[in-house]
Amino acid sequence: MSQEQIFDKIELYLKGKKIKYEVIVPNKAIKFGFGGLDCNWGKVNMLIIINDDRANCYASAPANIPEKSRANIAEAIARANYGLRAGNFEMDFDDGEIRYKTEIVQVELESEQFEERAREFIYRGVNIMDKYGDAFIKISLGFQSPKDAIAEVEDSKSDDDKKDE
Repeated sequence: MSQEQIFDKIELYLKGKKIKYEVIVPNKAIKFGFGGLDCNWGKVNMLIIINDDRANCYASAPANIPEKSRANIAEAIARANYGLRAGNFEMDFDDGEIRYKTEIVQVELESEQFEERAREFIYRGVNIMDKYGDAFIKISLGFQSPKDAIAEVEDSKSDDDKKDE
């Protein structure tokens, strides 16, 4: 499956779900957003980047982490990432961007379960950012320690979001 075919398949999925998007690099990158989150961010920015045999989906917070809070957020990210089933948090230490990354590979793109995998590929990042968003905000404002904030989130997560044991 070529990069163009991967792009076309993902674009067709987005159209089918009536998700408004913008192609920012033909056959390479698509951006869109989701609002209505329960966390105080209220929305996430989405970016899909297509490579030769896979695609990555990034769900980014709409605000960057202040420089003075980045070390604590890095600890929180390490605590949150430990044991996650699919995907991971990342933070750019230079500008404070925080995002959640998922991936879909060629085998999944060609499988009969493509619809299910595409849904998880896109919506898992949205859901995880929504679950952890307020914890990151509390940490960056100094209201909670990384350990306490992440423990609070993980103690309240639904069974679908629980880490593998």
